[in-house]
Amino acid sequence: MEEKMIFLRIGHFTGYQLKTFLDRDIKDLVAYAYASSADTEPTFRERMRVWFLRHFHPRQVDEKFVPPTGNKWVGSAADFTARTLFLVLMKPVGIALAIALLLFFGFEHLASLLSP
Repeated sequence: MEEKMIFLRIGHFTGYQLKTFLDRDIKDLVAYAYASSADTEPTFRERMRVWFLRHFHPRQVDEKFVPPTGNKWVGSAADFTARTLFLVLMKPVGIALAIALLLFFGFEHLASLLSP
């Protein structure tokens, strides 16, 4: 393995939050153990889990902190803001379109349930 460690989360968390993360963290640990061991053959799911950990979590490689590289595939904050704005604006349009289609096809009872 090229990394010395993979940081799953960095920040301040309560005990309850850490408890809720524990199940997923143990699954990550087991998948990493299978993928890094010379004696075992990891499943496809375990290989994908380790791939995700390597690309979307910060790591320590050669005593250096390496930020996640997979975030460039997701998009920048401006892209996220534009997508969120688009979805927020389209929600009322989608609801109006759904009500209009229900009325057009004769589902007055269902349309009355949707309208306030």
